[in-house]
Amino acid sequence: MRRRGNKMDRKLFGALLFGAVALIVLLITVVIVDKKNKPGQVPEDVVEDEVDSWTEKVTNWLWMVDEEHALPISFEPDNLEELENTGIRLQTEALKAFTQMTSVMDTPVFAANGYISASAQQNLYESKFQEFLDEGYTQERAAMAIKEYYSPGGQDEHQLGLTVDVCADSERKLDYEFRSTDQGRWLSEHAWEYGFVFRSESKPWQIRYVGDVHAQIMHEQGLSLEEYLSYLQEKGTLYVSVGQANLDLVIYYTDTLDKIPFAIKEVSGDNNGHYIVTCYR
Repeated sequence: MRRRGNKMDRKLFGALLFGAVALIVLLITVVIVDKKNKPGQVPEDVVEDEVDSWTEKVTNWLWMVDEEHALPISFEPDNLEELENTGIRLQTEALKAFTQMTSVMDTPVFAANGYISASAQQNLYESKFQEFLDEGYTQERAAMAIKEYYSPGGQDEHQLGLTVDVCADSERKLDYEFRSTDQGRWLSEHAWEYGFVFRSESKPWQIRYVGDVHAQIMHEQGLSLEEYLSYLQEKGTLYVSVGQANLDLVIYYTDTLDKIPFAIKEVSGDNNGHYIVTCYR
């Protein structure tokens, strides 16, 4: 009887051991699958395919253009479209957003400038510089004064086709008091909803398309484009909720697209070797 009992004990022990091993294997499998496919994340092979496709679709919505970040003289966006037979051209997404935004304004706003080529910008710069010299300015004083109006070719963001100079009257005169007009006040409150932000206090008529996600963050944080890029670089990863639906997004400031774990919504370069990657989560 003792031998038979020992035999049954061994069978029971074996069954329990087998069950325990199977349970451990199952738990390990669940953990692995969970790690690879957390909510909002996508399998690695899908991520790789997304990276390949997004490499071809990186926008320049967050590019800085100034003396330190000059564009090649030959640079011209390949998706420029004309605004309502005005001769003013903008990148497609900026034009769509500007058209939608201005269509809901109670008081119309008028676009004075959009895309300006580097050569045209250089001509404007040299012409204004000569005006100052003709008025008796020294070379040094003229160089200081002209910064309020124009930049040399390659150093003005109008070359991106994302910047619009807006005016309150049909004569399209740039006005330092624009922000205090009905149109200026409306844009101060609502332009971000359409992806636009004001660029600087020194040029209160100038708005720039950066996309609705980044415009909302810049508006809520009170950040200029320069400050926002520094903010992203400092944070590295930024979790946000945007839009009326409070869409949950994560934004990465990174130098590669190879290790993005979430489905990509949009990607912009910063023309300084980095990507600003906006993802769903």
